[in-house]
Amino acid sequence: MKNIKQLSAIILTATMLSSCAVHEIELVRVENFKVKSFNTKGAIVEVKARIKNPNSFGFKVKGSDLNLLVGNNQISNITLKDKIKIKRNTEQTYTFILQSDLAQILGGGLLGTLGMMSQGNFNVKIKGDIKAGNLFYTKRIPIDIDEKISPSSLLGL
Repeated sequence: MKNIKQLSAIILTATMLSSCAVHEIELVRVENFKVKSFNTKGAIVEVKARIKNPNSFGFKVKGSDLNLLVGNNQISNITLKDKIKIKRNTEQTYTFILQSDLAQILGGGLLGTLGMMSQGNFNVKIKGDIKAGNLFYTKRIPIDIDEKISPSSLLGL
């Protein structure tokens, strides 16, 4: 009788653990990348990204450790402005608002970058990790976004 209880407990535990498998979250594609503002406070960038969450639970994107590069010049560290809730079992587009302060931008070689930007289209890159999780599970997800921007797209700021 004691062995049957132990075997039942092992089977029950194994079943519970197998049903809690965590699948990789996928950045399917970047749908839009826009510089929302650039002023005396710093820069705000909006990134619309399609994310696939195959898990039976949602999670929140809580933080970031990202770098903003123009060409190959690192301009600044950028942070996620607000937490974003990713829904369970979905593939949909989410808007991420990223911000940086002006002191970091000015210290990051902005003058040389402005010269490069005045010569035509230029690449803007966001590289690093975002921190995502829920109550029981946290993971760092690598981000590597590379978009070509035209100087005329910044004139509407």
